[in-house]
Amino acid sequence: MKPILALPLLFLFSSCDPGTGYTRLLENNTNKEIHIRFYHDSVYNYRNKEVVVKANSTTELFRDGHIGSNPDPIYPMVGVDSVDIWIDNDQLNKDIMDPANWEVRVKNLGARSYQHYYGFVVNKGDISE
Repeated sequence: MKPILALPLLFLFSSCDPGTGYTRLLENNTNKEIHIRFYHDSVYNYRNKEVVVKANSTTELFRDGHIGSNPDPIYPMVGVDSVDIWIDNDQLNKDIMDPANWEVRVKNLGARSYQHYYGFVVNKGDISE
């Protein structure tokens, strides 16, 4: 191969950075709407964001990502200072800030890139009326 052709190919293959994405989902298995407001650092694009999760549905709460390879799960609510959750006049008895309450799935996308999915599931028994 001519050296002049090798240089662009070398640049092409060496300039691909791996990436890691993080998606947080809420699965609402109740017949009530769940309202959530996140409060945190302005660095994240979901600052003071309010999300409404319809009854018996799954909704994306927020997502973020970075350049670099990370196959290991992180704290699902990284960057979140506090959360307000309201469900009519009921109370959620499950702490959304507790990482033990989140289901985690990490998908290898190849080329050292990963997509993390974090799911917070709310069932009827998690709400006190």
